[in-house]
Amino acid sequence: MFFQLLAQKSKASIVIAFLVSVAFAVPAVAQEDEHAQAALAAVKAARSTEGFNDMLRLISIRVVNGFVRLSPQLEKDIVEVAQAEIDTFKKFRVDVDKGVAEIWKSVFTKEELIEITAFYATPTGMKLVQNNPRLLGQTFGTIDRIGNQLEKKLSVNVRAGLKKLGHDL
Repeated sequence: MFFQLLAQKSKASIVIAFLVSVAFAVPAVAQEDEHAQAALAAVKAARSTEGFNDMLRLISIRVVNGFVRLSPQLEKDIVEVAQAEIDTFKKFRVDVDKGVAEIWKSVFTKEELIEITAFYATPTGMKLVQNNPRLLGQTFGTIDRIGNQLEKKLSVNVRAGLKKLGHDL
């Protein structure tokens, strides 16, 4: 009888412990969900995954061109089949958005993500979104151009230094 009473108390203790742990876990899960939602909202506001649409278009062009080279007479059918397949791939956009949101979530707090989303709703934020592709393209172009200049200069300087040491390259 003693052991049955102890067993009942143990079951009750387990149930109480479980309920207490769930009660404390729910706010943490809710906060985690809010953080994930804030990250997703910021990613969408920044339109940081817009490149996925371009990627699908470029993949489609490459695949279609490859098949058309093999069988030019089937071009119409190839384009139709590829388009239907690409349309089914668009569902992966959700996965891309969630994946990028996880990255943002790992870098920014929920509060920072809310601020980012608010920023992109401002006229300046919208202007940044609209001009970001051009800005990035020109930025990378500038970096590439200067990098090429530095590479040439370094090559000339190394060659000159080696020549001083008696090596003619």
